[in-house]
This record gives sequence, structure tokens and C-alpha cells, in this order.
Amino acid sequence: MAFISSITEDSFQADVFREGKEYSIHVHVGYDDSENKTYSVVVGLSPIPPGEYEYYFALIEVDADTDSERMIWDGRQTKEIIGETERREILRVVMGLTKGLLDQVKPPIFYMATHGEYLPDRAMTKYRALHQVFRDCGYNITQTDPYHGKRSWWMDK
Repeated sequence: MAFISSITEDSFQADVFREGKEYSIHVHVGYDDSENKTYSVVVGLSPIPPGEYEYYFALIEVDADTDSERMIWDGRQTKEIIGETERREILRVVMGLTKGLLDQVKPPIFYMATHGEYLPDRAMTKYRALHQVFRDCGYNITQTDPYHGKRSWWMDK
């Protein structure tokens, strides 16, 4: 069997966590019952010196057979597990969670970087979608120079 989405058109269950200045939101997005794996997305803000935040998002794969967890940061790995239609649904969830996170925390400045190096233009689509969410939340976006093939941005109000 393949990936089965648990996202419905009407709603999804989000778990919100805060520990100190670390914020994260987790949402179950699907499962693969033939491999006994479940999948969730996480978005978060993690404190970085000197008092700013790093924004992040990832897919979390939990393997019940091995009792292990894997963070998937790279869309090339996600593509091997989840079909294009479901990946678009998951991106919409990530965008909604991001808006809610920024509306709640209201960081004055935060940073985001790609996890993969030398990403093709198609792989940058999700980052451009997130940039629109940042703009809609009132942030200006400044792209930094690439470093070892990774791209990064600062968002500020």
C-alpha cells in the first residue's frame, strides 16, 4: 500500500508545544499501513543567538515496527514517499500552521534556510509559497548570499 492522507478538507488536529522560547506545531498528515509508518509535519521557531529565531518545517516519519523516528528535511526524500497531490495538500497545511505560529508568537525577526544544497528552481516553490505567508503576516524578506549551495532569508517587520 502507499501513503494514505489523513488530511480532510474540513479540519485537522494540531498539537502545539512550547518549551522556553521554542515553539512547534505538529499535525498528523498520513500513514502507510503496509510499512506500519505514520507521517506528521512540524513547523517551528527555535531560538538562535542573539535572541532571534530560526523558522523550520519538516516531515516526521515514525516507524512503529522499529520504534524509530526520522526527520525528513529534503523534498527529494518526501517525493519518494508521498505523491504530488498529497504533497500539495501538506504544503497547504504547513502554510496554515506557519501563519498561525507567526500570528501567535509574533517574532520581530527570524531566519530560514534551505536544508538541501543547490536546489533547482522547482524545489524552491515551497519556499516561495512560505515567503507569501511571511509577507501576508507583515514581514519583509531579505535573501542572503548562498553559502555552500544553501539559500537563506531573514524576515523582519
